[in-house]
Amino acid sequence: DPVEYFAAHPLGAAAGAVAPKAAATAAKGKGRGAAPPPPKGGFASPPPDRRAEPSGAAPAAAGMAAVFSEIGNFATGKLKKVTADMKTKNQPKDTPALVPAAKANPTPTGKTAGKGPRGPPIKELQRDVNWMIENFDGVSDLVMEEAEKQHLVCIINCRNTTVHIKSKVKAVNIDGCEKVN
Repeated sequence: DPVEYFAAHPLGAAAGAVAPKAAATAAKGKGRGAAPPPPKGGFASPPPDRRAEPSGAAPAAAGMAAVFSEIGNFATGKLKKVTADMKTKNQPKDTPALVPAAKANPTPTGKTAGKGPRGPPIKELQRDVNWMIENFDGVSDLVMEEAEKQHLVCIINCRNTTVHIKSKVKAVNIDGCEKVN
């Protein structure tokens, strides 16, 4: 029961309990010693009071009124006129116009080396899941009637080939092929 536990084990100082007296500070032994002696020439005189007004000046107006009166008395006649040629927005652009780089002429190559058949045509089921169709060229009537819904059809390195899959399959992957439907 939590009530009994907290009654037996209080968390803080009990109400009305008297705090123990602090132990007296220990007597100092040999320490660092006293403070250094004052300078030989004595202390410098304190700076003059800044709040004291000079005797020749009249008392200034207090608060924000004094600030606005100073702003109102500001003379702009002494400022130099800024002409149009001094303004940076009127300066001519120093950056030259961008010149597009000349395009390199593509070198004509025969057939694409990375795509197309690379061996004998293969159409087989691997590991009871993957249908592999590889290296067919110019076949327009390749029909997959054996494929099932859990199968994956991989068409690899074929060119100018139309593959007709009769049933639904899990996925169809086409890799390294050219003009494959």
